Amino acid sequence: MAYTYDDGIRPVTLVAGEDLTAKQYFAVRPGSVLGEVLLATGASNPTPVGILQDSGSTGQSVAVKCFGFSLAIVNACDQIGSAASDIDAGHTLAVGTDGILYYAAENVSNARAFGFIAESTSAVINVMWIGLAASAISAS
Repeated sequence: MAYTYDDGIRPVTLVAGEDLTAKQYFAVRPGSVLGEVLLATGASNPTPVGILQDSGSTGQSVAVKCFGFSLAIVNACDQIGSAASDIDAGHTLAVGTDGILYYAAENVSNARAFGFIAESTSAVINVMWIGLAASAISAS
């Protein structure tokens, strides 16, 4: 497993509002029920709130990192998910329609990369989740 930075910020325990069993390190958003999370869908309203730290079936408790360093699944494509682009440390990232982070313009970023991915690949890398902007990324 890849190493992540220990920033001392603990994940929040929430409830999976849908099946998130294969979604560790994907971005999530609030559900319609208080305390539940669903897979983030990019242009989510509400905005994605964090990175899922484990996985769980519907109704199970899950841990979500809402701020700070986390591992996350990142795809090395541009902001429309069609052209290859290296991801370097410091690049801004936003959530795509599939809950994966993609390279993005700074005005729609949810995180910054703290790792490297060569173009046309996807991997779990360190990111600094900020989560302040609504994402508007369409992944293909």
